[in-house]
Amino acid sequence: MARFSNPAPFELDQERWSDGTIVLWVRGELDVVSTPVLRDMLDALAGKGRTVMVNVREVTFMDSTGLNLLIRSKQHAEQDGWSLRVAREVSPQVARLFELTAISEYLLSE
Repeated sequence: MARFSNPAPFELDQERWSDGTIVLWVRGELDVVSTPVLRDMLDALAGKGRTVMVNVREVTFMDSTGLNLLIRSKQHAEQDGWSLRVAREVSPQVARLFELTAISEYLLSE
């Protein structure tokens, strides 16, 4: 498992499941400071036929840059032939943001 962090309350861990799915565990604040770290990781992992799952269960704050990244990354994945999913179990803060923006159905995986 690889671990990436920055000085803000943010952590990003990567794990590969036996089925080949790459899971990114995001913890802390996903905001204008930390979003580029997740974006760079998603860009590096993008690839035909690949499945990437983003788990935001331990995200304590997400601003519009984090939300925008998830939406745009899912759109790029659909266009480029790979799969980006957001795990259904999200933190209460993220659930509220998804509810306010009516994006849950689009972003959350089955």
